[in-house]
Order: sequence, then C-alpha cells, then structure tokens
Amino acid sequence: MLTTAQFTDLRNRNCLKIALIGMSNIGKTHWAKNIATRYGFTHCEIDTQIQTLLKQADMNACAHWLGLPTTAHYQERECIYLRHEETATRAALSHAGNFIIDTTGSVVHLSSELRHDIKNQTLIVYLQANAQDMQILRERFESVPKPLIWAEHTPAFSKTTAHIPMPQLMTYYTQLMEARAKLYQEMAHITFKTAYLETQLKRKNANFLAFILQAL
Repeated sequence: MLTTAQFTDLRNRNCLKIALIGMSNIGKTHWAKNIATRYGFTHCEIDTQIQTLLKQADMNACAHWLGLPTTAHYQERECIYLRHEETATRAALSHAGNFIIDTTGSVVHLSSELRHDIKNQTLIVYLQANAQDMQILRERFESVPKPLIWAEHTPAFSKTTAHIPMPQLMTYYTQLMEARAKLYQEMAHITFKTAYLETQLKRKNANFLAFILQAL
C-alpha cells in the first residue's frame, strides 16, 4: 500500500490511480464523481464501458441481454461480459494522469493476472456494505436487476431447470454477495464502511480524497 508521501507525490506528478471496489449500487460512482469533480481526476466508469462494448442502450438492456443463470444463453454471455470487462479495465489501467476507476461489482471475478495488476498499479478502496445496505441491494436486484456475474457461484441446479423461484434465487444471491464481500476485503488496500462515510463526509464537506489520504 502507498505511504502518504507516495500518495502525495503521485498526485502532484499527475499519475495517481485509485480503484473503487464493492457491491453494485453501493455508491462507487457517487464517490468517484466526487473526486473527479473536486480534484480534476479522470473518472472511468467500467459499467458504461462494458455497455458500449456490448452495444446496449443502458444497464437495464445489459441485464436483459445477460439474463439469469437459468437463461439458455447465460453461460456464454457471462463469458462475453467478463471479456469486455477485462478489456475495459485494462484500458483504464493504461490511462495517463490522475485517474479513478469505478469498477463493477464483478471485479473480483476477473482473471487473477488482471486483479494482480489492479492491486499493483492502483490504490484500491473498498466501500463495505452493512446489513441495511445489503437489504436495499437485495430489494433492488429483485425489482430491477443490474447485470450480475455469478461465476463459480452459479446455482448448480440452474443448468437443469428453466426456472428458479425468486425466493430461492435470492437465497443464492445473498450467498454470492457474502462470498464477494470476502473477496473485496482481500483485494483492498483501504476499507471504508459506507455508513461511516455518509456520516463523516457530510460533516467534512465530502472531502473523500482527504479521507483516503488519512487512512494510509
């Protein structure tokens, strides 16, 4: 992990890269835009890059295209989606200047080589969901799902049935989120609890970059 001196030096030389990781819909884009707007960092939203590569109109269209684990084409399209995510993330890593990478929730399912590069080339900040956040995420997924990569956590019986009752699928969703939470923690250099961020940064005029520096 960077020291405060290294962080400041990289920022002053216009070559500091920060990657925000965490669950989809947890606030990564909000805080990435905060840093980009306030400090002039270039903001790269990987979700948007994937949407463009897939030639889909928006995230809802991406979710419909990808489908659920029981959809006949799901396994093939999951591979295509991850391939585009790898392409977009590698492109972001090669970008010059102070840069903030707004990763997808599936960043932990990218190749081990790319995850190694992200860890070595960026300062990784994990936005950690609490129980209330997780309940909200479950409700959002159940009502308006975003594209979701299940990877090795794909429900086993989804390959033999065309339908999974939503309550049962939500049980698997919760297990997937719990597994991801552990992987995010392993990948991160710095972890912020979302509830703490919301409380503290509102009092400190939302200076998120300063919070990151103080955590080093």
